[in-house]
Amino acid sequence: MKKALKMILLYLFLLIACTAIGTALYCIYLNVSGSVTGIKINLFDTDVLLKSFFYIAACVIICIGPLVSFLCIRNNGGISRLITYIILSGLVWCLLLPLVIHFGKKYDFNNPSIESENVAFSADCFRKGEKKVYYFLEDMENNGTLYFPSAQAVVIDTDAFGTVSIKEIRNDPGFELNNISGNYRDVIVSESFEEDYVNLPINFHTIIGRAVNSVEQGWTFFLGFLSLGLLLCCLYGISRLFVWKLINSGFVIAVTSIILFINTFCTTSPFFSSLMEKINSTSFFAFLGQYMYEPFLVFLNLVFSIIVILVGVIGFIHRKKKGQPQ
Repeated sequence: MKKALKMILLYLFLLIACTAIGTALYCIYLNVSGSVTGIKINLFDTDVLLKSFFYIAACVIICIGPLVSFLCIRNNGGISRLITYIILSGLVWCLLLPLVIHFGKKYDFNNPSIESENVAFSADCFRKGEKKVYYFLEDMENNGTLYFPSAQAVVIDTDAFGTVSIKEIRNDPGFELNNISGNYRDVIVSESFEEDYVNLPINFHTIIGRAVNSVEQGWTFFLGFLSLGLLLCCLYGISRLFVWKLINSGFVIAVTSIILFINTFCTTSPFFSSLMEKINSTSFFAFLGQYMYEPFLVFLNLVFSIIVILVGVIGFIHRKKKGQPQ
């Protein structure tokens, strides 16, 4: 009973603490990446806070199983703690995650961008493009229509025989200041950080996007997505696979990274996406595709879940025979 209570407290503490800290950091990131030079940032904007909260909550739910498994490596386990872990993981994935998605959609929580007031580019600032420098004479304000906003700017051509002129600049998607600003809204803000963009192999926006689509399509689609949750939560069973705790820690981190990488890469890589489409178009997976997204990926998650469970059970029996702590 004492171990079960400790598991409940640990689980709740990680959910609350990680969500609170992550929400604060992600809120700052959204405000910085979506800011425009000269426009005031409101860090306590309710919509941005809620958008950050629901996104981070979804990320924490995805990672809670491996995180709890990692922290429990140094403590002896037990049946009561295992049962409590299974119940909590089931509640979090089956009830809490759909609720987070349901309420988070109102704030477009999986979209990593926000609007900074209604200004696209502020006046009285030099913005350097690839070959030109722009100095806007007025704020370029979003007009709320289907037309791209525009504003007058002094355009300085930096070539040896370049000219200086005043032009009406439209904020269309192909405008060079938008292309070179990267993940930031304003090129001046992007120049304040390192230019090299790191393309991370694990993309939570992709994974959460699948979760959102699965919830919207129906319970069979969501059950298919839960195969990822089953696989991640099964890592608890192999968190004490080795004698040395340091190896167990590295093993849990490595396996978690591989699982999230596969569930990202198989749907974002052009080569693997086309390969997955061919596999999913075969008779058996084409039938399953009527009831779930990426049926072959679901199949892989289930197969690896069974393997992890078997390895965990065998390891438990082996430790029990040797009289080692469980």
